[in-house]
Amino acid sequence: FSLSPNRLRACWNRNPEPDVVGYNVYLGTRAGVYDLGRLDVSNLSCTDLPLPDWFARGAVAVAAYDSSANEGPLTELLLKRSFRLSLPLVVDKR
Repeated sequence: FSLSPNRLRACWNRNPEPDVVGYNVYLGTRAGVYDLGRLDVSNLSCTDLPLPDWFARGAVAVAAYDSSANEGPLTELLLKRSFRLSLPLVVDKR
């Protein structure tokens, strides 16, 4: 992950299963609550997520899906950043 003002760049390792055709990236206010949206990034392994100005902490999760739209388990990272500063970003892996 990398952060610039109001954007978060998220990258992940591709799922090695042969039937994976894409990834959904979720952004939320806390782990398990993805109330800020879902982004289907097709078969990309990196994307830039827009962050609201008020965003101070939250969670990002990525899930692979297959051609039948079956989604795999979420891989989740929790994000924290200073409310007024773009940096630093602390990523807590849980």
